[in-house]
Amino acid sequence: MKCLFNYIKNICSNFWFMEIMFSFSDCSDVYENGYGASGVYPIWLQRGYRFSLFYCDMETISELSNKTGWTVIQKRMNGEVDFEKNWDKYVTGFGNITGEHWVGLENIYSITSQLLYRQFDQKTEKPGPRLRIDFEDWDGFRAFTEFDNFIINGPTFKYKINFVGNVFGTTQAHNSPSPIGYNAFSAVGKDSTKQKCPKLMRGGWWFDDRCGPANLNGPYAKSKTIMDENNIYWSNWTHVNQRNAALRRVSMKIQYWQGYEKVAYYFNTYSSWHKLFYEN
Repeated sequence: MKCLFNYIKNICSNFWFMEIMFSFSDCSDVYENGYGASGVYPIWLQRGYRFSLFYCDMETISELSNKTGWTVIQKRMNGEVDFEKNWDKYVTGFGNITGEHWVGLENIYSITSQLLYRQFDQKTEKPGPRLRIDFEDWDGFRAFTEFDNFIINGPTFKYKINFVGNVFGTTQAHNSPSPIGYNAFSAVGKDSTKQKCPKLMRGGWWFDDRCGPANLNGPYAKSKTIMDENNIYWSNWTHVNQRNAALRRVSMKIQYWQGYEKVAYYFNTYSSWHKLFYEN
């Protein structure tokens, strides 16, 4: 634990602003405060009154907001991390935050329910962030999907997807159903499906009862493999590449809507900050 605090302290030494307050509530907030380089940043999570490290993608531009600053929650890129994990691992997270990783269901639950943004200038509230998924297959085809809202429930409801909004992007054929639905999360040790999907699909995901229609945490596929339910799977991929080549890279990331009034979150006192990082 002491090593973790020292690591955070070294990162935060580059953030003079944080000596007084810790108010970065997602990566778009980090970007708006002048930190434009992609990398690992500490994000304050109001739920649980705690911080966590996230990788911030400062390069990808949203098709919906024309803004960058994405909080990465999952990344696949080379198969170095085995995603065939049990429930506890999926709750807490695993992998290398600068490479392949899953940030953990508890962190996803917290980051999608920050409640630090409120929209007053429109009648329709969008209480959660948008979700973007970027894809690249072994043939070099690239595509993306953006959902204009994405929120999950907490552990009592097995981190079920609470709300997923309208879908946009290049992976979707017109009027095709979304591969992400209102399902509870399932992993070995806590399975909400009838078909034992986590064991069958070798990874945890928001499966429906037929173990589909997506599984971005499935086994990593080698080159020249055809995509199917036995590897990283997205049911609409033939819309992008008719050969249906297996996916080589996938990343999931969230971003809060611009135009929300930010409710800044501060540590109570400077001494609280100093004690947390410099007296442990």
